[in-house]
Amino acid sequence: MADQDVRDAVAWLATTWRLNSVNGGRDPAAEPPALTSAELSRIEHDAALPVGVLTSLADYLWLSEGHDPAAAPEWVTGPQALADEDLAALLDACANTGGTSADWSRLGWALTAGTTLVEPQALALAESLMRELPRGIKHCYRHHRVASILLATRPEMVAPLVSGIRGCIDNPEGPAFLEPIGLLAQVPDPEARDLVLDLLERPRTPAEGRYAGWLATQLLQRDDFDRAQRSRLAVVLMTQWRRDPEAVVADLGELLEVLPDGVRRMFARAQGRATPPDALPLSDVVGESAALLARCLLAAVDEQGLAAVEPGRAGLTALVELAFCRINSEVRHRAGQVLSASPYRAALASGLLNLLAMDGVDPVVRRRAANGVGNLLDESHRLPLLQLLDDPQDEVVAGLLSALGHVELSVVSDHELRQRLPARRLPWGRSCMYALGMSGSEILPTLAASRAAPAWQRDSAAWWLRVGPAVRT
Repeated sequence: MADQDVRDAVAWLATTWRLNSVNGGRDPAAEPPALTSAELSRIEHDAALPVGVLTSLADYLWLSEGHDPAAAPEWVTGPQALADEDLAALLDACANTGGTSADWSRLGWALTAGTTLVEPQALALAESLMRELPRGIKHCYRHHRVASILLATRPEMVAPLVSGIRGCIDNPEGPAFLEPIGLLAQVPDPEARDLVLDLLERPRTPAEGRYAGWLATQLLQRDDFDRAQRSRLAVVLMTQWRRDPEAVVADLGELLEVLPDGVRRMFARAQGRATPPDALPLSDVVGESAALLARCLLAAVDEQGLAAVEPGRAGLTALVELAFCRINSEVRHRAGQVLSASPYRAALASGLLNLLAMDGVDPVVRRRAANGVGNLLDESHRLPLLQLLDDPQDEVVAGLLSALGHVELSVVSDHELRQRLPARRLPWGRSCMYALGMSGSEILPTLAASRAAPAWQRDSAAWWLRVGPAVRT
């Protein structure tokens, strides 16, 4: 999203909540108040939302554009200096996993006001953040991401963060989370760029390979790779191309598109073309597939009686297209975050589950729908989701299993997860372990102590027992 697009998305969210909050207390036809961080907090309060649903979204979208935190506009939280004793208490809480997700965001903004961390503090914060990032849900995820982006701007945090991320990557039997890996695009360090290339070259899961491609695309667009790293990137891609050209085009198409012209010509020759292919279209879900997706999701919004934002429903329709139809992973991710902070989120989850129950839907749409449910669902979606777990598409099952980790522990779904936990990590073993860990399943101590369970299950279970279940506040 461009700067104006980010502001427009935040303004759209503010309007949707004013129209759909029973406690809005204002005439929807009246001139809306100025868009400020304080106004977003007021809307959260009036709509009985958890603290940070809207403010974390504004902060995250703006910071992820690479802006200077000191230049935050009025609708972004911005640096906030704290008294020494308050900052010390906040540092202690976050370093010792006693802080809420909002505390992490508050700490990040406080540190941008000028405080320098000593080495033990930096190491403790980095270690704690590696435990927090994989466990945040919805606004808690965004709070943690805001904190991590802000911490990555501190020179004393760079080495501890890179070391912490490497520790996650170098544990082959560990949980293999994507969230800490995502920091590699923000940490200004050559070693972080090398780690992205390591992951692209030897991903542990298909999802991790696609994620590394997404990060590499961002780094290449920002010209953050040095000459040696760009050369290595070309070698890695060509090696993978020779192994499975169809997978490279399907999973890394957006990365191929931003390669330097010389490398693109090399790939064109490998494809038997005289010149590089034309630029990728903006969307890979088009025509009837896109229309069906929109119909399903907008029908679910209508069924819940939610008010549309004037004029018409253009804002919601456009965000649905961005979140599920675009080729660019970053565009889809950010639009999905906007939808997850909107009053339409539960209705959209219902629409996605309805779509997954239909026959003949494009496999790409189905995969994105399954992965998108986790950011939107609530307790009401548990049983409809469980009814879809025999889906023939493994990536759909993996996405739905992961989504179960975003709702509270339930005997019914916990039993389902235990029954489906396979001996192998793929195709959806990690998703089962993630959901069991996030929900705090009572099977975790048994798995951690088991001599018969595979090492990856034992190690993952032990990790979850050490750090705790999902962060919901």
